[in-house]
Amino acid sequence: MRFVCLFLLLNFIAVARAQQLSRDLRSMGMGDAGVALTGSTALFANPAGLASVPNTSFLSGASSRFGLVELTSVWLGAVMPVNRGALGFRLEAFGFDTWKQQRAAVSYSRSLHDRLRLAASFSWLQNSISGYGRQGVLSGGVGLQAELKRNLTLGVQVENPFPVRFAEGDYLPVTFNAGMAWRASPRLLMALQLDKTLDYELRFRSGFEYAPMDKLQVRFGFASSPSEYNGGIGLEIAKGIFLQMAATYHQVLGFSPAILVEYRVGSRVGVGSRE
Repeated sequence: MRFVCLFLLLNFIAVARAQQLSRDLRSMGMGDAGVALTGSTALFANPAGLASVPNTSFLSGASSRFGLVELTSVWLGAVMPVNRGALGFRLEAFGFDTWKQQRAAVSYSRSLHDRLRLAASFSWLQNSISGYGRQGVLSGGVGLQAELKRNLTLGVQVENPFPVRFAEGDYLPVTFNAGMAWRASPRLLMALQLDKTLDYELRFRSGFEYAPMDKLQVRFGFASSPSEYNGGIGLEIAKGIFLQMAATYHQVLGFSPAILVEYRVGSRVGVGSRE
């Protein structure tokens, strides 16, 4: 089993190492089409979506890739509103006793205009391999969101815009994300996104979020290359406490479930469950 996990892990790193170890469970349920979404969980997708967050939030999550304990990731996050923007912090860990990857990151988002938000992120990424020691690098990214119309938002993000070398000939890949979110009605949100990692195939993502009631959201989504199917829910379980659950289904490797709990300071029941 350890050799199977290591094989899957190495393939995962080769395709998506530039991505965060944490997951935005709101967008995960929508095919990971989160580059144009706003709210506190944008900390794990496109931090530009944090600029209009009204409450300080604390978040804690975990996911198990393909249901394997050895491929479990855990993360903590915090969002604090500041003048015309917000600060975000996150700590992430992924791997098992032989191989581990950890990240500490900080982001700052700001509203440049009523309809324009910009964010910059900096992170320290560290790999630890038993018997080989540790290696860390500093990386970063920028994100932008623009409200083209009252219910239509464009999101763009670039990860590792400058070459970041982990080892000789081993660079973190540059990744581009661009997408749109359309609030079709007060209870229905639809999102589309394109991802491009240099040297890898363009990936399409799509999903929607439907709120049958104020405290509950149901989500479905799809991603291509490779094909994945997503689903999830969001639920306000008590005053200021929100639960997010999501899962991704890969046709060959199976399910990857995830869970996140959030506490919003000063949040009122029924307020802010849909963002």
